[in-house]
Amino acid sequence: MNKTMNELKIIILLHYSRKTQGQRLDKWLQLQLPDMTRSAVQKLIEQGNVTRNGIVVSKNGKKEIPAM
Repeated sequence: MNKTMNELKIIILLHYSRKTQGQRLDKWLQLQLPDMTRSAVQKLIEQGNVTRNGIVVSKNGKKEIPAM
């Protein structure tokens, strides 16, 4: 089965501490993924490509890192 680059999926597991709670999720993710711009990270969130504990983070979820 051949897949184009658009069809490839990369899963990255990141862990955050309580110290980061309250930070904007998009900003925190961009710091963890320095090769990505914040707008690219925001697009991932808006497209439903970011999950927390298997649950898709909503567009509103980008405002703050969810409580643990």
